[in-house]
Amino acid sequence: MMKIKSNIASFLVLMSLMASATQISQTQWQKYADNLKNEPGLIRFYSFKSADKEQPNLGTSGVNMKFAGSKTASMKTEPGRIEGLLAPVLDAESFRAPTIVESNNAVSVSLWVKPIGAGVKQNGGSENGMIASSGSGYYDGWRIAIYDMEKLIPSFEIGRGKNSIRLISKESLCRASWNHIAATWDGSLMKIYVNGIFAGSTAFSGPYQAAKSSLCVGFCGFGVGSMNMELDEIAVFNGSLSPAKVMEISLTWIGYSEEIKTAVNRSHDFVLNDKPGLASEELKKLLSDNILDPELISWLKVAALQIAVNEKSPNEWINQCIELWERPSMPAHLKGKLLACILDCCRNESVFLPSRILEVLPSAVNLSEEDKFICAGALARSYALENQEEKSHKVFEYLIGLSADDLVKLAGLRFQFAQSLRSMGKNAEACEQYNHLINNNKMPVSVRSIAVLSLAKTLQSEKKYDEAIQAYNSIQSIEDFYLHHKFEAEAGRKICENLKAGKEPRDPEEFRDRLASLPQPAITLFVSPKGSDENPGTFKKHLYSISK
Repeated sequence: MMKIKSNIASFLVLMSLMASATQISQTQWQKYADNLKNEPGLIRFYSFKSADKEQPNLGTSGVNMKFAGSKTASMKTEPGRIEGLLAPVLDAESFRAPTIVESNNAVSVSLWVKPIGAGVKQNGGSENGMIASSGSGYYDGWRIAIYDMEKLIPSFEIGRGKNSIRLISKESLCRASWNHIAATWDGSLMKIYVNGIFAGSTAFSGPYQAAKSSLCVGFCGFGVGSMNMELDEIAVFNGSLSPAKVMEISLTWIGYSEEIKTAVNRSHDFVLNDKPGLASEELKKLLSDNILDPELISWLKVAALQIAVNEKSPNEWINQCIELWERPSMPAHLKGKLLACILDCCRNESVFLPSRILEVLPSAVNLSEEDKFICAGALARSYALENQEEKSHKVFEYLIGLSADDLVKLAGLRFQFAQSLRSMGKNAEACEQYNHLINNNKMPVSVRSIAVLSLAKTLQSEKKYDEAIQAYNSIQSIEDFYLHHKFEAEAGRKICENLKAGKEPRDPEEFRDRLASLPQPAITLFVSPKGSDENPGTFKKHLYSISK
C-alpha cells in the first residue's frame, strides 16, 4: 500500500490546482447575482458571501437571515466556491429568517452545499442531516434533508398536515465537494435536480400547507439531525423553475439563448416521458455550436451521459464518466458529480475500473473512511485483472489487516482475494485464504461452509481428487452446517470419486428416472374382421372385429 501512496501526493497537488482553476470569479458571480435578483417569483436570496452573522436578503423583500447557535458558538468559515470569498461552516448551528408566505400553490428552492459528514446532533441514534427547511417540512412547508449519510442522497419533502410526501433523489452528492441542489413543485409534480441535472420526480397535487415557522438553513430540529457542511447560497421562488433555469443557476450564469433553453426543456420532457435516448440526443445537438462557453459544454456532456445511463453497458458508461472526470477544464461541482458516479461503481464488483483511477481515490480528501475502503478493494481487484500481481496482493493484505475485527469485511475480502488468486492461477494461495475462513471459529456458519465448498472445488479443478473428497467430507465437522451445503458437498464428492475412477463426472443413470416396465397381460386376445365370436380368440382362431 505504501507504493500506492507515493502517487497520491502528486495527485492531490494536481487536484488543488484544478480546484482553484475551476472556482467562479467574483465578476461572473456578481453578474449572475444581479440577473437572479430580477428573476420572476424570487422571494428570498441569501448569498452568504460575507463572514457576517447577519445576511441580507438580495430578493424582493428586506428580511435578513441571522446566525443561530449556542451563546458561545462562533461562525466558522472556509474558502468558498467563489474565488476570494468565504463560505460558512455549519453543524449544530444554523441561519434563520422570518417565515416565508408563498402566494401560489408552487415553490422552488436552489442552494449550494458541501457535505463534510454527519453532524453532532442526531435523531434517535440514526445519522441524518437537515440542509434547509421552511417550516417543519413534515406537517407544513418544505425541507431538503439527507437520510443516507453514507451515500449522501438528498430528499425533498413537502408537509401535508399529518405527515410529508418525500421525493428521494436518484443521484447522490459528493462529499467535500460543492453540489447544487434544486427542488421544484408546480402544484402537481415535485422534482429534484443535482448539479442542474434532473434526478427524480413524484406526483403531489397539494394542497400546500403554508410554513408555520422560520426559513432555516442548517440544523432546524423537527426530528432531523445536523450535518457538518459548508453553505454557499440559497434562493427561494414563488413558483416552479423550468429545467433550463435550474441548469443556468447551477452554472452560475443567467441569460443563455432561447435555443439552448428550449433544447434543455425539451430534453427534460423526453426524460419524463421515458425516452432517454431522445433526451440525450437533444443535448448532444447543442454541442455542435462552437461558440458555447466551456462550462455549458461540460454540463451538456455530463447531463447527456447521465440521462443515457441505462442505454449503455456499465463498463462503457463508466469509461465515459472517467474520461470527463479527467478533463482539467471540468467545473469542480460537475467533477464532484462524476466522482460520486465512480464511487457508486466501486461498490459494484462487476464493473471494471482502471487502476490509474483507483490509485488516486483511496487517499483523496473528499472520501469517507468507508469510501476509501471500498475504493481500495476495487483497486486490489483491478490490479489482479491487469496482471499486476504484487500490487494486488499488497492491497488485499493491507485491507485484511485493517479488517481483523470486522468479520463481515474480513470474510468478503478473503473471498475476493481468493478469487483473484485463482484467476491468476495461484490456486495454492487461494486455498490458504479459504482455510483462514474455515479455521476461524468466530466466522458465521454460512461463511465457513461456503469456504469449505470453495476449497474443495479449487482442489477438484487441480485434479487433487483425494484432497477434494476430504474437503467435501469435512463440511460435517462444522457445527450447525446448512443442509443444502451438505447436499452440495455430497454431490461434489461423488463427482470427484467418478473422475478419480476415470468415469464421467456424473453418471447419467444416477440422475435419470426410468418408467417402470409394463406388466405382462393376464390374457391375450386376437381379433379380425374375418374372425368369429365363436372362436376362442387365439392367433389361429380370431374373434370377430370389435370395431363395429
